[in-house]
Amino acid sequence: MIVRFEASELSGSIDPPPFKSEVIRCLILYAMCGISPYSVVRPSDRLSDDIANACSAVHEAFFGNAGSKEKPLYVGESATLLRLLAPVLTARQGSVVFSVDPSLFRRDISSLSYCTGIRAAKTDPGVITFSGAFDPHKYSIDAGMTSQFASGLLLASLLVPGMELGILSPVSKPYIELTLACIRRFGGEITVDQNGVYRSSASELCPPECMEFSPDSSYIANFVAANFIMNGCATSAITVPRLNDTSLHPDAAIGELLLLDRFSIRDCPDLFPILCVAALKKDRITTIDGIARLRGKESDRIESTAAMIRSLGGRIDIHGDTAFVHGCSGMLHDCTVDSFSDHRIVMAAAIASLMSDGPVTVLGADCVSKSAPCFFEDFRKLGGTADEQLW
Repeated sequence: MIVRFEASELSGSIDPPPFKSEVIRCLILYAMCGISPYSVVRPSDRLSDDIANACSAVHEAFFGNAGSKEKPLYVGESATLLRLLAPVLTARQGSVVFSVDPSLFRRDISSLSYCTGIRAAKTDPGVITFSGAFDPHKYSIDAGMTSQFASGLLLASLLVPGMELGILSPVSKPYIELTLACIRRFGGEITVDQNGVYRSSASELCPPECMEFSPDSSYIANFVAANFIMNGCATSAITVPRLNDTSLHPDAAIGELLLLDRFSIRDCPDLFPILCVAALKKDRITTIDGIARLRGKESDRIESTAAMIRSLGGRIDIHGDTAFVHGCSGMLHDCTVDSFSDHRIVMAAAIASLMSDGPVTVLGADCVSKSAPCFFEDFRKLGGTADEQLW
């Protein structure tokens, strides 16, 4: 799908989708309590692709006996879902077979094997198998490229009382804290000592009577950046929900990051495209550190973001783990941007249309449904144009 975005001003309020990372963790915990995710999230709701896949996969894994060679468990292109479920299902049943989309098949699965000895194998076409057994002793996982397997191991430790886990050099550490917070909501007990070793204890999970999910800070970030582009501050024309506990929502830091000329996105990698777009509004260079692991996202997000910035008429230089975005006071031109099948590129390019002298056309914009099928509607609701055309 091709979508042409155009906006000179956006104003109003939005109703963001739920925090995807929180939803997926809680759906797994509900299933561990014997409750189908379809009792929590209704299929009739307008769900993102990732949440819809999570509902289906978790239900099939726990209640439909999927996950075997004869009946692989489909997780689409959600790395979060795969990396959280792999340790849990391996601990639960000794092995699990996943069916994945090509983009996920290319992403890293090695750190779980290095940590635990669990065997991980990729076979064509798009099948990934994990097998082995967890013992109630100490493991140590390098979380320097992704913290998702570490979170999956924390969930799995609920099935292996006494298991100990050391998490080394964690990136996106707030997401580990999110995992622990979700576990506590279900009555699970995981302690951490002064050496950073996490220990599970025998405790019966108890699902909360009422579950309300937080709004998605990654989605909200696009509109916080729009406020900055239009008015030089994070709050103004577009009203966005406040987050109660920003320590569990790393992308909520965008309001502060927009005002800085140098910062790291080690804990909030999803903000890279929109922060690069917002940096073009400045009249100076913005330096963004901690970008190296972005090469393993839905796209090579370093290259896809750089291509977007250059298509818009901006300048960005990449040197190792650092990006340098040259501000141009928001003087951009109409252009065509390739989404590279990356939902975050689509949303960032749409917000960039606030600074362009004509429409910004995005190829493959339908990939936005991975996290936010409501984005086009919200963009129009706020006064922008989002004209959809089929290829």
